[in-house]
Amino acid sequence: MKSQHYYSASWRAFFALPDDEDKIPAEWPVDVLPVTDMDYQHLQAGVETGKIIIPDDTGHPVLSWRYYYSASRQGFFPVDDKREYESGAGWPEDGIPVTDSDYKALFDAQGKGKIIKPDDNGYPVASEPVIDYVATAEAERTSRMSVATLRINNLVEAQDDGDIADAELAELTALREYRTKLRRLDVSNAPDVEWPAYPA
Repeated sequence: MKSQHYYSASWRAFFALPDDEDKIPAEWPVDVLPVTDMDYQHLQAGVETGKIIIPDDTGHPVLSWRYYYSASRQGFFPVDDKREYESGAGWPEDGIPVTDSDYKALFDAQGKGKIIKPDDNGYPVASEPVIDYVATAEAERTSRMSVATLRINNLVEAQDDGDIADAELAELTALREYRTKLRRLDVSNAPDVEWPAYPA
């Protein structure tokens, strides 16, 4: 029994041969391949689940999810562009198919501040970003000390010029004590850090 359905890898489309036709029309693509009715129904059923139909290495139609994720490259790769990748930077060897629902959910989570990373099996999952609280606290200490040092330097210049008021001398002493507290502050338990108050 002749096939009624044909698939073209170059067109990525199916063609139906009428019952009363015995020859493939001349206007069809030259790479059409016959597809059994059972395979055709199976492919169409797969499309209803969200998958897409792409050609395999031999040009026959197969089902696939739209996107693949590579843990080594930490990125998504659309299967529609597989041939372009193969002729260029290369299709990732560790690519894992990702369902459309998971793909959407991952990017929804990313929009809410989470990051996409591979799990132990290389499948992408949404995860809370890892924050280095100690490094953040150290940067905050450096910033606060810079502010204090700038004011201290201005007051020292005024003192050197003999142009400093009693209130400014008291401020200079308080700022130096404040800067010392910052320098000696233990930030190893960040983000739980009790910051000294800036002198009033």
